Amino acid sequence: MNWKDVVKRVLGFIKAQFLPLAFLIAVLIAMAAPAPGIAVISIEVGPFRLFQMINIIVVFFISGLTLNTKNCKATLKFWPGILWGFVTILAITPCLGFALQAIPFTPPEFAAGLAIFSAAPTTLGVGAALVRQSKGDDALALLLLIGTNLCAVITLPLWLKAFFSGGTYTVSFSLGQMFWQLIVTVCVPAVIGKGLREFIPAVARFATKYKEPLSMFSVANVAFIVWQTLSAAQHLLTQQKFVNILYMIIATLVQHIIYLMFNIAVVTFVCSLPIEEGVAVVIMGSQKSAPVAVTAITYLTDVSATQGLLSVPCIIGQLVQIFMGAGFAPQVAKRVLRVQKGRKLKEEAMKVEAEVVGVNQLEAQNPKEAAAVNGVLELKSSTINLNHSIEM
Repeated sequence: MNWKDVVKRVLGFIKAQFLPLAFLIAVLIAMAAPAPGIAVISIEVGPFRLFQMINIIVVFFISGLTLNTKNCKATLKFWPGILWGFVTILAITPCLGFALQAIPFTPPEFAAGLAIFSAAPTTLGVGAALVRQSKGDDALALLLLIGTNLCAVITLPLWLKAFFSGGTYTVSFSLGQMFWQLIVTVCVPAVIGKGLREFIPAVARFATKYKEPLSMFSVANVAFIVWQTLSAAQHLLTQQKFVNILYMIIATLVQHIIYLMFNIAVVTFVCSLPIEEGVAVVIMGSQKSAPVAVTAITYLTDVSATQGLLSVPCIIGQLVQIFMGAGFAPQVAKRVLRVQKGRKLKEEAMKVEAEVVGVNQLEAQNPKEAAAVNGVLELKSSTINLNHSIEM
């Protein structure tokens, strides 16, 4: 047995499946030994949970650091996808909350929590990590993430008022606090990272050379957030009957599948986006942010037990999104790479065709030179066809 080959294969597997492995480890540790996660998440500085804030800042600093300006400019051309991303996240997907709220879960707080989860904007870190893992458009994902989370400062209270108007919960939001939290933890780090990349060439070279390790470090920070959040909720989850948790898992699974199918249909048949942009819109448009939903819950009730029960569906929903996304991301990435290679071969074939036209024109003037050039073009064409056959 060649141990070097074994180690190489193991490291290759970890590298390829880093996202699901990181999240799985975070969940197992949180459920088996929640005390360290509870201790870490309990450290606060003002309105911020210190380590969660650091993790989020690192995630978006890396997003800005690895963001290519050319990609940003190219992304703006796909404005139908950007528009649909905002509409589906903020206005369409929350409508499912009315149906979810009517499901007779036990306890009834589960139904209310699921409705709150549906009104949340897209995820702060998980969605971007999944888009990156799926080889989607990073710039578009970041735009939807920042834009919808800022807009949710206005839309989320409106949806909660629509869900609970005249009901058990009174909606009272500190909009300014939510807005500044997003500015400090999301916008500022991304702008600093992007600024360093643009104005310091050495940083740009570093970010380009080590993009994959930086991406893995970003995923590790998201997993660290999951570990803290789930550790804090471990006692609530273990107190519930298994059948109630199972029903909740099924409900959030169906919710996520509905979002995915709906967004795939619109992106494919209405927006007609390139695959990289389509992947970003579908993933970001089908994700919901548990941390934002849990923050919103604190404004609905002061009773800790009720807050905990309302938070359970949000946490389960986030985990379902994570593991579903981690499962399909490698397959989507393979599909994207195949399309990109096919696109490149098509572009090369078009260049050869253009050169053939030029040869035909040259042939009338200099037949010998045209014959030599034509031989080279035939060789190019054969190479392109061979590459295409290999890809197929």
